[in-house]
Amino acid sequence: MFRLILLLFALFSFSGKLLPQAGNLKACLIKTRLFVELYNNKQHAQVYQQLDSSLQAQYSRETLLLFLKDSLFLPFGKILRYDHLNQTADYQSFLFEFEKTKKEFRIALNSSEHIHVFRFLPYEELPAQIKPHVANDNALQSGLDSLIHNLCKEYMSMPQTCAISIGVLQNGKRTYYNYGEKTRGSANLPDRFSVYEAGSITKTFTGLLLAQAISEKKIKPEDDIREYLPGRYPNLAYGNTPITVVHLVNHSSGLPRVPSNIFAQENFDTLNPYKNYTEKMLYQDLRSQVIQQPPGSSSNYSNYGMAVLGKILERVYNKSYSELVKEKILDPLKMKHSGVDLSDELMNAFLPGYSANGVETKHWDLGVFKPAGALHTGADDMLNFLEYQLLAPDTSCRLSQQLTFDKKEKVAMAWQIRSGKSMAEVYWHNGATYGFSSFCGFIPGSNSALVILSNAASSTDHLAIQVLRYLSNVQ
Repeated sequence: MFRLILLLFALFSFSGKLLPQAGNLKACLIKTRLFVELYNNKQHAQVYQQLDSSLQAQYSRETLLLFLKDSLFLPFGKILRYDHLNQTADYQSFLFEFEKTKKEFRIALNSSEHIHVFRFLPYEELPAQIKPHVANDNALQSGLDSLIHNLCKEYMSMPQTCAISIGVLQNGKRTYYNYGEKTRGSANLPDRFSVYEAGSITKTFTGLLLAQAISEKKIKPEDDIREYLPGRYPNLAYGNTPITVVHLVNHSSGLPRVPSNIFAQENFDTLNPYKNYTEKMLYQDLRSQVIQQPPGSSSNYSNYGMAVLGKILERVYNKSYSELVKEKILDPLKMKHSGVDLSDELMNAFLPGYSANGVETKHWDLGVFKPAGALHTGADDMLNFLEYQLLAPDTSCRLSQQLTFDKKEKVAMAWQIRSGKSMAEVYWHNGATYGFSSFCGFIPGSNSALVILSNAASSTDHLAIQVLRYLSNVQ
């Protein structure tokens, strides 16, 4: 039986003949998102219910369950993220990034929006290119210089990459490394003031704003979030256990990653997925949420929770999120080349972003989700922020670094905390939009910090881990 399953799924595929809904992007996005949630939660039997009758006739429930478990989940793990790749007249195509591999996923729906094409294929990365010389400003005078040079050469060999800027702080000394070109074909080297989308690194700014609000006694971490929301939300609790403010900042609220009505926004654009999502839609969706476990019991990453926290902070201060970040973080830390909203000056330094296929893609408009990922910044300003974190000169900063969730994951106020045999305790966060990747972290024990900013949708995490290991072992 197992050999038969391997033959049936040699291409990891289910498919039937094309029906009219194959090209409906919004419907396919909704169904793909549902599949990812069911798959990651091991609710594989419910996946079978999403298939249309023709696929169910071809493949039994047991065959599908064995495929999902033995051919996907066991060898490859959970799906960490997915991006829309392209569409044809026959299907929509997505890139699935599993814990241990990448796959192309093709889906099409029938007229009643049941899955009629369900196919997994090997994902063919763009081939690495041996480039005779990648422009850079690395002085190549130290062991760290050599390490970063080798890492960046490998990273920049991927054809979809374009520019990368790195800042390192060691005992108060700053070093910057820039590789590539600001715009493909421009031969214009980026610098420490070049502006990138920082993505979810923004959450650490939101966490700091919350710590400041707590220090100023405007809010308490144990407060029920419903005290700060307009209208009534009897659903935002599990029994007698409400969602509190701290649950939002450490991702343990029980809210999903994004609202269920994210695809219902007007003129939804898969390349700019939050642009037209409104505050009204956010509150409408909050009223429909069902909290399925006690808040605080597990940490599950949620852009949704950060958006709600941002709205609470705006109501507490009666100021916009952008104003709060500028007034309370950017101006005091002299981060003159950063902003949530883009000024003309920032626009002049703002790099284009490139997708997983190396195609220039839209900059994101985060709207309601600004607190989850709207920061625009560069390496120089980010070292200002990370130096402040290392010095921890005030109550708010120290509070933002205190552990608020300590189970399988360790989370402070948005900061993820990690340590290991080859690495000292690191406070870190990464970020990713469709055209940018980022990473920042600091190591209190070695008085060092790191920021990596790239204008390509190719993760920089593997670079960061190697550099952080080096910094952990340098006295």
